[in-house]
Amino acid sequence: MNHASGWERAGGFAFALAMLPAPMHAQTSGGTGTIEWAETAALPPGTIGGTVSRAEDGRPIAGAQIFFEGTTSGALSDSLGRFELAAPGVGRFTLGARSIGHREVKSRVDVPSDRGAAVHIDLVRSKLSLCGLVVCVGGCGNLVVIARDGLTGRAPRGPLVLRARRDTTVLWAFSEPGKEGGYALLSIDASRGAHELEIASPGYRTWRAEVRLEFDECGLAVGGPRYAWLLPLRHPGRRD
Repeated sequence: MNHASGWERAGGFAFALAMLPAPMHAQTSGGTGTIEWAETAALPPGTIGGTVSRAEDGRPIAGAQIFFEGTTSGALSDSLGRFELAAPGVGRFTLGARSIGHREVKSRVDVPSDRGAAVHIDLVRSKLSLCGLVVCVGGCGNLVVIARDGLTGRAPRGPLVLRARRDTTVLWAFSEPGKEGGYALLSIDASRGAHELEIASPGYRTWRAEVRLEFDECGLAVGGPRYAWLLPLRHPGRRD
């Protein structure tokens, strides 16, 4: 018998999943995700097809790896979260799924000899994985201020001193003149809450602002760096 390939078969796996009764096999484990498995004649024997989505909101996950543990049988989900792979044989196997930023999930499943199987996989986002992917420059967990000359947009001409005060705590940061232009970066390992900031630099008016520092679940400062535009005491082209 000649079977159609991919998603053309019986209107696609979405149709096959919608027509299925309650899953014959479902795995749930402490917030690590679920694998719902059901045999179906809509797919030829040995064919496993289905979808991968986020448990939090049902959005499809592209590029998720679906695999039978201990075998070479595996597949990646497409942009709509769909996948298809061949079972390594008939009998009991461990089916798994993983994706960057999500917790890996596995379940023992029974592959039938006379039909295929439709699978739906929900993956739970992993805070640890998401935080581990962050690459920081200048201190992601700090209060970071980027200072520029208010007229030229370049780095201020002289050294800078940042003073941050919260209640009775005062913190200091220093920055040398920019060598290649662009900006000057000052970073302070500050705590959560409101801070009064002052930046002083020779030839510029003192810059003042009040900011509130909050942190996300990964310990990163929310809102990114703050920007300080320093106004020169006199126009750089003026001669007194």
